[in-house]
Amino acid sequence: DPAPAGCAPKDLDCRAFTGTLAWQPDDRRPLLSARGLKRLVQLKDMGLGERERALRCLAFIAWAEARSDGVPGMQAVISVVMNRSRDPAFPAHPCDVVAASAAFEPLQTSGYRRTVDAVRRGMLPPFPRPDNVVEAAALRSARMLAWRWARGTVPADPTLGATHFLAPAVLRDRDQPLPRWATTFERTVRIGGHEFFKRPFRLARDD
Repeated sequence: DPAPAGCAPKDLDCRAFTGTLAWQPDDRRPLLSARGLKRLVQLKDMGLGERERALRCLAFIAWAEARSDGVPGMQAVISVVMNRSRDPAFPAHPCDVVAASAAFEPLQTSGYRRTVDAVRRGMLPPFPRPDNVVEAAALRSARMLAWRWARGTVPADPTLGATHFLAPAVLRDRDQPLPRWATTFERTVRIGGHEFFKRPFRLARDD
């Protein structure tokens, strides 16, 4: 899959967030300037102090859930998180969506403990540490996707409004049944190894 377009050479906010500077700033601290935060138009309803935290949560969960599906899969996961954040049935903040109990399987993975602990404590999460160059490249792509989404420069929602997804092959390998919601929700699209779903209009209206 093609990588998302890169940053302009003089756009230091973009390059810092996406990890494409020649040197790597300490990601335990804010990477973005006030000017960079103001440019995140898709997060304009948040205070400046929350925007980078939201952006990091989106990049993390996109990479953790869908790096094997490439750019389209990671973009789809970002869309699901944001669709949930706009739905009254879910938390409004993207990080709270990600941190919700049993919402995303990677949050149960011990290898992401440093990032997950920060997400759950309302802190600025550091990026995970990839195991190899392929995963590191995917994380850079996830960071770029989150940045471009927040800047309003990505295509429309590829999931067609989905708020849920699952990986059928993974469930079959584990000999697990489909979750109950998958039997009543509307399947919207398949992207890579994941199928995406949204509540039928009747269920959404009745909530």
